[in-house]
Amino acid sequence: MNIAELESKTTEELLDLAHQMESINGDMSATARRDEVIYRLLQGYAQEQGHLLASGVLEVMPDGYGFLRHNGRRPSQSDAYVSQTQVRRFNLRSGDL
Repeated sequence: MNIAELESKTTEELLDLAHQMESINGDMSATARRDEVIYRLLQGYAQEQGHLLASGVLEVMPDGYGFLRHNGRRPSQSDAYVSQTQVRRFNLRSGDL
């Protein structure tokens, strides 16, 4: 399932999918924001496929590679590495989300 398919669904359909998915931790209540439900569904689908879905603020190092920082600009163990190839291919810059 991709983001376009999820965005075409109603909020009730999204919540039903979230309740059916075992890999989503925590309870998705009816008051959850739509974008949060979509993000959690994407995380769940990625986890079922053996992948990790990461988000954060990109910090590009002088050597051309970067790190996706979850805590703003402070380095942590949960940062995701972004290769030089990806930085160049997508014209990424420090501060990109």
